[in-house]
Amino acid sequence: MDAQVRVFDLSKPDVWSEAWFQDKVVAALRHDGMSDKQLDFVRSVFDIDGPKDFDAFKAAVAARLETVPPGDQAQIEQIVGHMDRVLTFNRRVYFPRSAEEIKQRFWPNNPKLLATQWQHYADIFDTDLFVKPNRFITPQTPVGSAGSCFAAAISRQLQYWGYNYVLELGKKPDDIEDPSAYETDPAHCGVIYSAPVMRQMVERAFGEWIPDKLVLRSRPEIVDPFRAYTYARDWDTYHREFDEHNAALRRALEKCEVFIVTLGMTEAWYFANDGLFTNATPRSKEAILLRHKNLSVADNVVELERLYAVYNRHRPGIKLIISVSPVPINATFNVEHNVVVANSLSKSTLRVAAEEFCRKHPDTCFYFPSFEAVTYGTREPWDIDRRHVSADAVTRVMRQFQRMFLIEQEPYPILPDVPIAEIVSQKRNYGLYLARRIVHPVKRKLGIEGMSFRQAIAGWLRRRK
Repeated sequence: MDAQVRVFDLSKPDVWSEAWFQDKVVAALRHDGMSDKQLDFVRSVFDIDGPKDFDAFKAAVAARLETVPPGDQAQIEQIVGHMDRVLTFNRRVYFPRSAEEIKQRFWPNNPKLLATQWQHYADIFDTDLFVKPNRFITPQTPVGSAGSCFAAAISRQLQYWGYNYVLELGKKPDDIEDPSAYETDPAHCGVIYSAPVMRQMVERAFGEWIPDKLVLRSRPEIVDPFRAYTYARDWDTYHREFDEHNAALRRALEKCEVFIVTLGMTEAWYFANDGLFTNATPRSKEAILLRHKNLSVADNVVELERLYAVYNRHRPGIKLIISVSPVPINATFNVEHNVVVANSLSKSTLRVAAEEFCRKHPDTCFYFPSFEAVTYGTREPWDIDRRHVSADAVTRVMRQFQRMFLIEQEPYPILPDVPIAEIVSQKRNYGLYLARRIVHPVKRKLGIEGMSFRQAIAGWLRRRK
């Protein structure tokens, strides 16, 4: 080794007496935000008392504390307390003291743990994926939810258990024979995929935003870009539903004491003229006004903060439960990535955003690990299409939800799930295949790709007038 190269050995027994070590300690404390006065005191203890370790450093500080002006003593005690906490955490973080800490710190199904501490071994498929519960939901607590299609599983399950799930539009559970047909949200909002659309829903509920009556399609049903659910097929019904929905949405959100937000994806579309976001895509619609955006972590945190601020302003004390849907996106608009990679980017972004948001509001906003419960904690998480969650996944998620948030802990029955194979055919459709081989080239030739023939003919007739 080159004699000019200096080695800083942190393992030396008397390292605290080394000048280079003392310099690094002072620099570390400066990084942690200690004042110049505090750092000068630490330096004086090193120079005058020459402590050999942290215990000697603490003793030297205690001995000299009486010589410090009373107004400065709290600052000096702060230094020792801070250093003590750092050392205690660093020394024991990899040496958990209890079975609960072992399950929290070490990945389940750990073969080394099985060999040496088998009494603490845990199977990931049976392990709670949270550190401590926050049980504040009773059967009487008014609860609402909104979000991606995965959110429907949670809302239906709460209704199936007889909980006070708020419904201001649609049928009550007692009026529906098949539980799989229960309403999926409080006011017929429909599926909501992104945080800005969710925020707009809350603003709409409390009258802070009244959307234009803008429609994307009027034949046969009228499609509202700001609401995914509608039965309207004529203008009178559309106007009536518009007013009924707004009123019901406000009633619902005002009643809720707990609201569950399930984030689905970061890929979003917005109207360039006013910046309003929509769940709809440009497919088969007039697309010139729409722009695509892949929302960042910061974008999503801002949207969640705005949502929470509006909701809490009109319903003080509202508690939010934030989750990320484990269901992969079906198709991506991200031309830079394969859909699988784009999905990973989307879910990772949402997970980080949810964490940052909930950390800012620890008493009222809680992260629910449904994403982790499905992707890591379920033995067979996916149905036959590898996108929709299996019945086992729903069971795993709802058991976690119960143990984390419900005061009642008696085992509830899980709502039976219909396998995707019973809903969607998995067989090859040669008739449809041949039709598409003819129809798509014809549309490309006519310049109407992405439009229905009905839309193309209607546009041609308008131009002829």
